[in-house]
Amino acid sequence: MANTKKKKRAPQAAAPARQKQRQNRRELWAILCIVLTVFSVICCFNINAVLLKPLIALIGGLVGQPGRYLLPIMLLVTCVILFSGKNKPVRLRIACAFAILITVAAIYQLIQGQPVVWKWAVVKTLYQGGQTGATGGLLGGLFGALLQTCLTTVGAYIVLALLLLVQLITLMNMTVNSIITAIKNRPRVPKEEPTEEEPEQDTAERIVNHMAQRHIERVERRREPPQVALPLGERRALPVQQLRLLLRLADLDAAQAQQPPMDEASTQRAVCMLCCLPNGIQAMSRDIPGLVQTSLNLGILTTDADTVQASFCVRSSVSTQKEMLVARLRCLMAQLGGTVAVSGDYPAWEYRKDSPLRERMVAVFREQYDRDPKVEAIHAGVECGLFAGKLPGLDCVSFGPDLTEIHTCRERMHIASVQRVWRYTLEVLRRCK
Repeated sequence: MANTKKKKRAPQAAAPARQKQRQNRRELWAILCIVLTVFSVICCFNINAVLLKPLIALIGGLVGQPGRYLLPIMLLVTCVILFSGKNKPVRLRIACAFAILITVAAIYQLIQGQPVVWKWAVVKTLYQGGQTGATGGLLGGLFGALLQTCLTTVGAYIVLALLLLVQLITLMNMTVNSIITAIKNRPRVPKEEPTEEEPEQDTAERIVNHMAQRHIERVERRREPPQVALPLGERRALPVQQLRLLLRLADLDAAQAQQPPMDEASTQRAVCMLCCLPNGIQAMSRDIPGLVQTSLNLGILTTDADTVQASFCVRSSVSTQKEMLVARLRCLMAQLGGTVAVSGDYPAWEYRKDSPLRERMVAVFREQYDRDPKVEAIHAGVECGLFAGKLPGLDCVSFGPDLTEIHTCRERMHIASVQRVWRYTLEVLRRCK
């Protein structure tokens, strides 16, 4: 039987060592580019020095006067690419940086308009003309003259302009496909959908419909449970009702039924309640500037035969502050003879400074759209608060497609944004494995 031997795999620890060695070589090349940048800047001033004079003649002879003045900029750009492009391919971008010199020199050759005779003497003519500024140098002059001979002057200008554009795009680490994709996925102003005109109603029909709608509203209002009640007669508390904050009154005795319920004492208690109950913003967030952290608002205030009812909505991203605010309301209403009930409680979704999920999603967004997303918090109750309340320590982020005119009959969702969110979600889930 033949013996088979498995080949041992090379240790994977060698990969980081090669990357570090490659980075060290890039840093050395970047330092060399800095030194050459200094010398090329000095060469731009035509300093008559023994060491610099041959360098000035060489640069001018190859890429002409425009290339000599652009060389310091391209060397500096190359230095930035070498320092910033960690573990990324940079050869194509550096090649485009120096190819721009030849392209600009070729355009300069066309602008000068000197005819080129295709003989061996043209090499000397272009080289010497590049030193004096009469031509685009040897490289740029040959390239421009070749395009002019093959494509005419107009065709050569078009080709050189397109080539220069592609070189600049590549130098900035972009591609034509990425630019087209960015243009397709750019934010757009939502188009207004034409509203259908309602048919004109008859006068009698309009009056009857209005009266019927008012009757329906009155019936529904009676069915709604009272939310806040303050006693105007005797201080005898009734059972607590549901909904956010509930202050309830006692019924009047039969002997007091014929008397006006808003006597002087009841009026003073009602005024005290309206003056002393907190309302509006109570605390701002310390983590996110400009974000409301705790607030409440008096949304509905009603009276009937024996009660004054006030409905509050309490919001806070910190559970303890919401509980403290409700406790304040209970203490005040206990002194006024009323009651408080809480229902429809939304758990607080507290802001986390350290959120690995949020950082991962920001990184994916930045890679897909080449810009930072707008991370913000809102002062409202969302489903993430319910999940975080059931699962302590849950790291969650709320995001979704573009919606307009939310909570109205004209609420709409943009299909293009759904496609973008789908691709974004897939990438985030892939990285969460």
